[in-house]
This record gives sequence, structure tokens and C-alpha cells, in this order.
Amino acid sequence: MNTEGGDESIKYSERSIAPFETYIEHLLSFLKYLRVLRKENTFSLSKIFLITFAIAVLLSANVLLVISEILLVPGNLDIERLANTINPLGLHISGLVKWIYCLCKSKEINELVTDLDRCYSLSKKIDSSNECDLPKIEMENVCKNSRMWLYGWVTVCVYGTVQWCFNALFQKLYNNQIDILENDTLVYTSPLPYITWQPWSIETGYGYASTFLIQFVGAVSSAIGVSCYDSLHVSIFMVLCGQLQCLHLLLIDIDSVIGTREIEEKLEKKLRYCVDHHTAILKISRDLETFANLPMFIQCIETIIIICLLSFEMSTVQFNTDSESMMKLFSLMEYFSAVSLQLYVFCFYATRIYFLSLRIADSVYACGWELAMYDKIENTSKNKQLSIKMRHSLLLFLLRAQNPIIMTGGPFYILSLETFKSVMSLAVSNAIILRQLSER
Repeated sequence: MNTEGGDESIKYSERSIAPFETYIEHLLSFLKYLRVLRKENTFSLSKIFLITFAIAVLLSANVLLVISEILLVPGNLDIERLANTINPLGLHISGLVKWIYCLCKSKEINELVTDLDRCYSLSKKIDSSNECDLPKIEMENVCKNSRMWLYGWVTVCVYGTVQWCFNALFQKLYNNQIDILENDTLVYTSPLPYITWQPWSIETGYGYASTFLIQFVGAVSSAIGVSCYDSLHVSIFMVLCGQLQCLHLLLIDIDSVIGTREIEEKLEKKLRYCVDHHTAILKISRDLETFANLPMFIQCIETIIIICLLSFEMSTVQFNTDSESMMKLFSLMEYFSAVSLQLYVFCFYATRIYFLSLRIADSVYACGWELAMYDKIENTSKNKQLSIKMRHSLLLFLLRAQNPIIMTGGPFYILSLETFKSVMSLAVSNAIILRQLSER
């Protein structure tokens, strides 16, 4: 690969897939089907119409579900019933906001993908003589982890939502509509997945089927929205980790410059490319922070509320052997695990980015600068000029690398494993307080 070029931008080609795109092709395809990435000549007009129509139906059902749940919140004075309403409401609002946000920020997402492509290309330019091809190895690991995360998280979100909805349907079929006599009037209890308000009666088969269908489609839509944004954000985190790890290994690998006559010239060029690569990584982290500021802030607040109410709701479930209690407890435990896993993954990769970015300063110091700085070569004006340029590059690189990359969840939260621990502790503590209040 030619290393003599300048700082040219790597254009994002639609017709020919760039090498970087092959590593996240699964993610790009997923985003294209959700219309988050909109490229020309990707689908036929008929397919675009069908996809757009399906997305419109999903989002409309999600909006109806959110509105019908919100209408019941002000009238809920019972803490347990309020928890039963707010817990799923948080997921439905989060999924709706994340999907619509990604649709509105399609241009910014395209720019992030372009910057990631350019960052990978710069890593390839650092040391083209490296036979082991460190950038390729790191990106293959990123591809494997990103693919596992995408398929796994989409499965968890959709499967959990479908199971939650059909648990209510199976319970209805199992109980065969228990008859309750209230005020000499026969009332049929028809369990629904979520507590919502509807302008029609659910005692009839048509009313129940219509309500269940809206709730089911809206819930699946919110699950898709959550998995869409989370897959994108975490995959970018993975790429940043891979690029930082690659930069670290390329900096400390000095075998390619030892033993040559023009050590300083090669090292100066290598440092220049490393600085460009590091600059590209910092730009992506800043752009990602700007892009993810709103949804991550909503998610952190939502996670605290949901984990708190889920903990309280699980503590109120009576441990009976009947199917209803067991299904409810199992569903709540699944929901609690999914929400906790979601926050943990974000905090884990944000912490990893923090420590990998700090390690770059040590890598710069270990890049072999002393071999060139104190090598006894001819004291010419060209060599003096190279020494000055390399000193400036080293000092600026070291100063900038000493500032770690910190990923935040809005203006108040720093994503880290310490934050995850604090959020979980706060939520469980609040759940205990709610439990004590409900018993009074």
C-alpha cells in the first residue's frame, strides 16, 4: 500500500464496497432495511415502498401504544399498578425515540461510517511493511464481536417482547376467561400484555383481538428501535477499541525501522501517520458523543427508573406454584436481566475505550524515539530539521494522548463500570424504599 500520500480523505463509495465495510456489512444491511442508512440503488422502488409502509405501521402502532399507556399513568395511585404501567412504558418510549432519532440523524450516521472507513485506512498506512497486518487482525475480531452482539441483542429484544405478549395470550387461553360476577353483571377478564386505555371494550373477541394486535405490533416496533440504536452505538464502540488497540501495537512495533540507515526519517513518517490516525479516532469519539448525547441521557434515566420499579415489582410477586405467578416472575426476571445487560455493555466498552486511550501515551513513549534521537548520524541541516519535527510531533502526541477518551450518557453521567455499579445500587435501594412505603 502506498504510504507517500498526504492526508487525503477516503471517500465512502456506494458502488464498490470499501475494505472497512466488509467488517460491518451485517450492521449496514440491518440499518438499510430499517431505512436508517438510505443509499441510492440499494433496493428497488417496490421494495422501498413495502419497507417504508411496514416501518410506518410499526411506528404508528408504537405511538398508539405509548399514548394509551400514558393516559393511565395520572390515575394510578397504587404503587404496584403504577410500576406495572411504567415498566413497559419506559421500553416503548425508548424504542420509539431511538428509532425516530436514528431516522432523523441518517446524515450524521453516514458521516460516522465514512470517518470509521477513513480511520481504518489510516491505520493501514502506518506501517505497510508489517507482514502480520495488525489492522486486519483487529478488525476481524471487531467483526466477530459486532456480529455476535447484533444477532444476539436483536434476538433478546424481539424474543423477550414476543414472549411477554404471548404469555398474556396463553394465560387467557389457559384460564378460559374466568367469569367474575360484579353487581349482578357477568364480566369476562381478558388479560392483555400491557395496561392501556382503549376507547372500546375488550370484553368482546373483536375488541380484545384489536387491542392485542396494536400492543403486540407496537411492542415489537419498540424492540426493533432499541436493538437498532444499541447495535449501532456498541459496534462503533467496538471499532474504536479495535483502532486504539491497533494504534498501540503499531507504535510499540519498531522492528520495521531498526537496522536501517535512515531510522529517523522512517520514524518521523510513522509518527506522522500515527498522529493522523489518533486524530481520526478522537474525531469519531467527539462526533459519537454529539450524536449519542440525547438517547444515552434518556437511556440512563430510563434504566434507573425501570430497574428500580422492576426490583420493587419482583419483590411483590407472591411465590406460588400457579402458572400466572411463575410466568409473571419469569418475565420480570428476563426484563431485569435485559435492561441490566444493556447498560453493562455500554459501560464495559466505554471503560475499555478509556483505558485503551490512556495507554496510547505509554505506547508513544515506547515507540523507539530514542534510537533515532541519539543515533550517531551525520549532523546535517536536514537531520537537524527532522529532529526538531520529530520532537514536536512526539511532544504534541504525548500531551494529547494523556487526555483519555471519556464517553458520557448525557450531561450528568460518565459511562463506566463504576457508573453501572452506582446505578444498580441506587435502583435497588429505591426499590426497597418503595416496598416499605407500599406496606404501610
